[in-house]
Amino acid sequence: ADVEGPSGVLGVITPRDVLRAFVEHIPADARVDNWLHGLHSRWQPRAVRGDAMLPEAAEVMARGLVHHLVVVSPGTSSEVLGVISSTDLAYAMGAEEHSVAGIGHGPEQKHR
Repeated sequence: ADVEGPSGVLGVITPRDVLRAFVEHIPADARVDNWLHGLHSRWQPRAVRGDAMLPEAAEVMARGLVHHLVVVSPGTSSEVLGVISSTDLAYAMGAEEHSVAGIGHGPEQKHR
């Protein structure tokens, strides 16, 4: 369910990318699109279709050693639906585990 990347989308800038630019002494007036194009040869696919299951997105992140994925429309990989982070995945998968185990803060739960 991973895709090559939506057309027109170059990538997602993360705090880690900013730190890398600082360490590599990238000039502050450098254009983001030029910098991203320069990195493109090192990229693995960093997008996932919107109909992918959460474990599939986690696998794409792990395989690519990335913490963010662009989520694209299942019908056309050119429509960006959003961005999902490893934190989003951890929260969603943790919430799913809690609901399966019957742990939660629903109205029927009493707080101690």
